[in-house]
Amino acid sequence: MAVHPPLVAYLSQERADQLADAGLFADDPPGMAIAWPRLGGMWATTVERARLLPEERLDERVAGEWSFVETLRHLIFLTDAWVGDVIDEEPTPYHRWGMPPDFLRDQAAGLGLALDARPGLDETLAVRHERRDHVGQVIGALTPDELARRCAPRDHQFTVAGALQAVMFEEWAHHQYAKRDLACLEAAG
Repeated sequence: MAVHPPLVAYLSQERADQLADAGLFADDPPGMAIAWPRLGGMWATTVERARLLPEERLDERVAGEWSFVETLRHLIFLTDAWVGDVIDEEPTPYHRWGMPPDFLRDQAAGLGLALDARPGLDETLAVRHERRDHVGQVIGALTPDELARRCAPRDHQFTVAGALQAVMFEEWAHHQYAKRDLACLEAAG
């Protein structure tokens, strides 16, 4: 399985191998069709765990990191960026609740993002489910040629495979952070 640029630059070879072994960096349509629901299952379990806490705790930051709800909002942004913008080439793909990385915060208003919005868990999950379903549809329609297609946005530097792998990596990485932070919230009572 190939890890498509630019992701390989962000991962150690050990981490890339771990993710490939977990099936999260598949480079063919059947592999992606397996990896995407696997990630969804991981998140479903973690969301159920989060629901055991009072909802206001899910808006608390742990050690300066995003809260659980903010993390979900960030995944909405990432899906909109990699799938809506890069793969689908939509002119305005961003949901207003998306949470960009810090280095893009200055561009948030121009992207139509409302960083001061405070949607609850269920509202955020509703948007997230729409985005996840759309990614599932994109993956379900993949052919090897479509997977290899260079996407026009950002000067054709990304393939569909690379964009989908970026989404899968971010889903996996932020899932690790969310579980870590939930453990802190649970321990704090």
